[in-house]
Amino acid sequence: MVHPCCGFIPLEIGCKIVSIVDAIGAMFGAVTSIVVVLGIAFFREELEDELYRDKTDTKNYELKKFMEQPVGIQYSMLVLSELVCIVEIIVAVVLFQGARTRNASKCIFWFRIHCALLFLGILFSVVTIIYAEERIVLAIAVVIGLLYQCYSLWIVRAFIHQVNSLKFNVDDEDDQGVPLQEVQK
Repeated sequence: MVHPCCGFIPLEIGCKIVSIVDAIGAMFGAVTSIVVVLGIAFFREELEDELYRDKTDTKNYELKKFMEQPVGIQYSMLVLSELVCIVEIIVAVVLFQGARTRNASKCIFWFRIHCALLFLGILFSVVTIIYAEERIVLAIAVVIGLLYQCYSLWIVRAFIHQVNSLKFNVDDEDDQGVPLQEVQK
């Protein structure tokens, strides 16, 4: 198996880095969702006045469409976003613990949840790109995000394989490409 970190860092550290990056991103998303909920709850009229001051203004198209939705849908979308961020924080902590203790089952848990969230993210991204005004910019951001998500899955998958192979002594190489016979000597 090709080493996703090119042998520069051990897979354990790669998994820890993935968990930290995921946790930071999820915390940023959670804070953003809370700020938007508070902004809509306390400053709805000011926001609507600012958005609709100039009827010919085509800026903030997505925000205007969002504000035109019923309040229940707005809050439902934001609460769902908040829940996804909380789940991402929790599974990032589980991945960090799994990498630290070399516990493959915790890493497998992260892998499965992350795959499900990735699938939901792809569906959401496709719908968003279809309705977005700035499709190119959004599509580029989505592709970069998907590449990161796939790369993080590859790192964790390789770590799970490494832990399981060392546990059952099935593989011929450790995570640095050194034959196990040399490591065991």
